[in-house]
Amino acid sequence: TALPSWRAFCQDSAQSMKPLCEYGLSVANYGVPSLNGTGLIPNGMRYDGGGSSPLMVGAVLRALKDSGVEQQVFPKGCCTEAEGARQLRSYFRFEFSKDRTQDWNNLAQSVMPYLRDKVVAGAKVSFFSAPWRMMEVMDLIWGDVALAMGSIVFVFVYLVFHTSGFLLSIGSLLVMLLSVPMSFILFVWMSGVESTSLASLLSIYLVVGLGSDVVFVYTDLWKESKFLHLDVEQRVLWTLAHAGKASLATTATTSVSFFAN
Repeated sequence: TALPSWRAFCQDSAQSMKPLCEYGLSVANYGVPSLNGTGLIPNGMRYDGGGSSPLMVGAVLRALKDSGVEQQVFPKGCCTEAEGARQLRSYFRFEFSKDRTQDWNNLAQSVMPYLRDKVVAGAKVSFFSAPWRMMEVMDLIWGDVALAMGSIVFVFVYLVFHTSGFLLSIGSLLVMLLSVPMSFILFVWMSGVESTSLASLLSIYLVVGLGSDVVFVYTDLWKESKFLHLDVEQRVLWTLAHAGKASLATTATTSVSFFAN
């Protein structure tokens, strides 16, 4: 909660949610509470983790149990004073109006990199937030899309090198990429489902890989055909007969294996 963006967001949260936004709910807050009152004897404690002296373990466990938050911060069936906990949970909660959606997105962009792969005192920090889950998925997808673009560039360069044809390589890639929307149309027609996830678009990895293999088969057999036939029509028929048989076998077995899974 030391991030400026987080503190600023909490200031504008609903008053009833401010403590759960600024301090959150955690074992650390119960372990080092702030004391209320100015005299020698405090008149209460505030579980905000801002105290100067930690409580005994037994007192912390009793306070968590009395507050009814023991199951929220500990795994199920944990914990006693004699045993330790390998996992601890902390909760933060806030409330804002719909017109602050953009502020929420900006907060996520600043907080998520801070939490991701965070290690504190040898313990790995994991986090979960339902609204942020889609943001994480989109980050992963865009990262994979960048890798897919890199693979397409590599395949294109190799196609040009292998086929010695720039236009042939461009046309081959277009045919491969057009198979994705065509497959979606066929899927909708067969299943009746008219929606799909963005993750399905990552099939471009397989499409480019399998498609380039088919291109290599056809171009290699076309080059070989000139040693067998002089007529262009005969070369085309011979190439289609031999390359078509080979590509049909590999494509069919791959399709059936994916369908089975």
